[in-house]
Amino acid sequence: MDMRTITLYDGGQLPVMGLGTWTIGGHSRPDPSQDERGLRALAAAFAIGYTHIDTAEMYANGHTEELIGQALRRKDRQRYFLTTKVRPPNLGYRRTLESIDGSLRRLDVEQIDLSQVKRIDFEIISYLKESHPDLYRSLRRAARSRHRPPGATGPEPGEVDEDLEAALPQEPAAPRP
Repeated sequence: MDMRTITLYDGGQLPVMGLGTWTIGGHSRPDPSQDERGLRALAAAFAIGYTHIDTAEMYANGHTEELIGQALRRKDRQRYFLTTKVRPPNLGYRRTLESIDGSLRRLDVEQIDLSQVKRIDFEIISYLKESHPDLYRSLRRAARSRHRPPGATGPEPGEVDEDLEAALPQEPAAPRP
């Protein structure tokens, strides 16, 4: 399968189709009885050409990232684009950096291709308005060594108020289709 990509502003290539990994290794808690099944699913996805793996620290409480790391261990890391997300309770400067470091350990990689804030929605926008300078500063600091461009999941254009938008990068990681 030849995967179409979008060029990111830093020059990286984001495959337009990614493998969602929400239930690999459990749901909100790890379920080791599902590990072999999850590893087989990852191997099958790699075999048919998936190279963009989308995960989050909250999937199976980090266990999904561990399984992805295990599945990628004997692969050419440069072929794969890893996206992960920071869960809302970990927003803020120190906790965001710790979250990204935890994802790096669990994924067993030196760099994450795209770190996002998980599920920015109206319930947490008021929190972000107060904490966003530290949040964005931590994502930018992490981008220098731990991951490439930061991003956010959830909001559509026009759903983010001006205060929050001012904290986000002037150019998104990738253009909207």
